[in-house]
Amino acid sequence: MITNSPPMRRSIQLVNRSLSEIPSHMLLEILCRLPIKTCLTCKLVCKEWYNIIISRDFSTFRRTHNTNVARHTFLFYKRANFRGQDQLQGLDFHFAELDKPSYVNVGVDALVRVTPKIAGISNVELYMASHCNGVVVLINKNESDRNFYVCNLLTSYYLTVKPYFDSSYQLRYCMLGCCPTTRQFKLFILVRNTNSGGRNETRIQTVGTNKWRRVVNSPCLKWGSSTCFLNGAAHWFASKYIWSFDFTREKFVSMPVPSVIRSYKYKDLTVFDSCLCLSCLSYPDDGNFRDIWVMRQYGVKESWVKQFVLQWGACDWDVPLVHIDEKTLLISRKRSRRILYDLSGKEEHKKQQQLPQLSSFDTTSCEDVEFSKVI
Repeated sequence: MITNSPPMRRSIQLVNRSLSEIPSHMLLEILCRLPIKTCLTCKLVCKEWYNIIISRDFSTFRRTHNTNVARHTFLFYKRANFRGQDQLQGLDFHFAELDKPSYVNVGVDALVRVTPKIAGISNVELYMASHCNGVVVLINKNESDRNFYVCNLLTSYYLTVKPYFDSSYQLRYCMLGCCPTTRQFKLFILVRNTNSGGRNETRIQTVGTNKWRRVVNSPCLKWGSSTCFLNGAAHWFASKYIWSFDFTREKFVSMPVPSVIRSYKYKDLTVFDSCLCLSCLSYPDDGNFRDIWVMRQYGVKESWVKQFVLQWGACDWDVPLVHIDEKTLLISRKRSRRILYDLSGKEEHKKQQQLPQLSSFDTTSCEDVEFSKVI
C-alpha cells in the first residue's frame, strides 16, 4: 500500500519532527487564532497540543490577542417557562463562531453542538439558570435536589455547588460571573427566607471552594429583568440607575442614566460593541422606532449617545448583536431570529439569517469562551 511505502513513512516522520520542533510559545500563538471548532479538533492531534489548549493561558491569550479578528462567538439555547418564570432551559446548546462572510448563510460546519450530562440526572430534568463565557449553571426541576451544577460546555467538565439553605428558602435568582484577572468563576444567588417574613438574602461563592459569603448592601432590584455581563460585572437596569455587581470586589455599584433614557416605556439592557447598550421603545406612541443608546465610556453618564434608530416596525424584542460593517447590523428579533439591518436608510434592507435548524433557539453573544477543564 502507498501509506506503507518508505518515502511516505519518511515524509510523515519529517512532518512529525517539524511539528515537535515548534516552540510551545509559537504553538500557543498559532492555535489561539483558530476558530473554536478547529481548536477542539486540534486537541486530538497530540498530548502537547491538548495541554496547550486546555491551559488557562490559552483562553486568556486567545481573548487578548484576537481583538483584530473579525469573528464573533454566539451561544444558541432554548428558553422555557418553568415555575411561572421565564427561565432558560435546554441541554442542547450550539456555539457559532462567525466571520463577516458567514453572517447570513451559516453552515452546519460553523456550529459546535454540545449536550452536557450530569451524572444520575436525566437531561429533561435540568434547565439553564445562568451562563458566562461558555460556562452554564444548571438546576434540577425536582426541588428535592437543590444543588447548582456549574458546567463548562466545551469540555463537559462540571462541579457540583452545594447550597447553604434548606427547604425553608426559595431560590429567587442566580448569576454566574468571571473575574477578568484571576479567571475564577463565582456564583451569586438571591434567596427568600420564608421563616423570617420573606426576607431576601444574597450570597456568593467562588466555584469549587464550597464556602458561601454574605453580600452586603444588596439593592432592591427587579430580579429577572434584562441582565448582561461586561468588564467582570453583571448589570441590571433599574428605574433611575444601572446597577452592576463587580465579581472581583463583590460589591454593588450604581451608574446613573440620563433622564431622557428614563422616559422610555420599555428598555432592554444588553452589550453591543463591548459597551453597555439600552434598546429603548416608547410603544405604543412610537411603535415603529426603537432607539439604541450606547455608553461609549464605561461608567461615565455623559458618554451615553443615541447611536442609531431601528425602524420598519421595530418591536420590543429588537436587540443589536454586532456591527458587521459601518452600514449593517446583525440584530436579534424576539431573540430567536437573526436579521441583517441596513443603517444607511437608502433602502429598507432586512434579511433573515439562514439558520433553520436553530430557528427556535435564543441567541446571545459570548465575550469569551473557556477551554480549560478548571472552572
